[in-house]
Amino acid sequence: MKVFSDVSSLAAATLTADQIVKVKSVGDYRIQDSGTGIALANGKIAVPQASGTAISVKQFGAVGDGVTDDTAAFTNAASASRFIMVPYISGGYNVTSSVVNSASTFIFEGDATQLAGTATAAQLKAVFFDGGQLSGIPFVESLRSSKIGVVAGTIRQNSTTRTQWDYINDSVHIPVGVSGTHATATGGSITIPYDTTYSRIISFVCGPDETFANAMGMTVGASVGLSSSIIKLSANTNIAATCYYDGATWQIANGTAQNGDIVAASYLNGTLTLTHEYCRGLAYTLTAYTINGLILNPYIPVAKLVGNSSISVHFIDPATGNVVTSASPDTRMSFVVTKTNNDGLFVDGTNDATIINRVDMAEGNIWFLGIFEK
Repeated sequence: MKVFSDVSSLAAATLTADQIVKVKSVGDYRIQDSGTGIALANGKIAVPQASGTAISVKQFGAVGDGVTDDTAAFTNAASASRFIMVPYISGGYNVTSSVVNSASTFIFEGDATQLAGTATAAQLKAVFFDGGQLSGIPFVESLRSSKIGVVAGTIRQNSTTRTQWDYINDSVHIPVGVSGTHATATGGSITIPYDTTYSRIISFVCGPDETFANAMGMTVGASVGLSSSIIKLSANTNIAATCYYDGATWQIANGTAQNGDIVAASYLNGTLTLTHEYCRGLAYTLTAYTINGLILNPYIPVAKLVGNSSISVHFIDPATGNVVTSASPDTRMSFVVTKTNNDGLFVDGTNDATIINRVDMAEGNIWFLGIFEK
């Protein structure tokens, strides 16, 4: 078998068909009248012979100096075999366009830096073996792995400084791609700054943990930018209770669907003030209550002053149509109060928004994961 020192020496040779020759450190060739391979000086073609089931791009003349355009060598190799080895070389391989052959896979010795030029790993169906590690990016069709950035982590509201949502960083959690130690909340927005600015957004997802999802009924969404994301929360908050004066004290009835930690805070000249846990909005429903028919002619409750965590109620006598202004409460003051809201939540500790559906905001986590193009 004739042996050549390199591919260029082979190309300069004059050989006859059906000869088998070797190029040192590259591989074997069969000399043919036609085919895909190295063109010889006399017009014959040196067609690479696979070793096992794979051939090498070097057999098709790839240089691998990071400058010479090796696209043709890769293209010819893809036409000749399903599996093409790409030996490690310090300069990398300059491939400038897609190598189209859905049946072929390029197997690189080394990491993704071995693929220089503008072609991507997805375009070549390339995988990389580096130190026993296999990598590749089959889930991103137009980007190589070195062009992908990740922003991910878990945040929880600081119970002392409510404007801080700390990145959880412990033995089982680690934040990635974020700047600083915490996200910052203002009003209804939590801002997560990245540690770099990206060129394009691939995907971003966020969601509540089991505490927020199950106990609070919370939903989470984000407005995603190239250098930061803004997360917002909403929850279906509600309160409900039966309130009545029993002749001695105000009673707040407990039972199914009656909740919200409602307290009769004060009564003054016909006006009862109730306080309750945070439930955003001003839309309350007040309904007179006969206590199973015991009160035949209850006063009509009317909202006087409302807020996120309180309501003042005054009463109208249905017999006269007048507002009740008595110094002492009356047993005809009996009603049901309900309120439901699914607006966005304040996430900075303001507006009494620290307890939602009887759960402290500092007891749940928000998960987030963003994938970006560098």
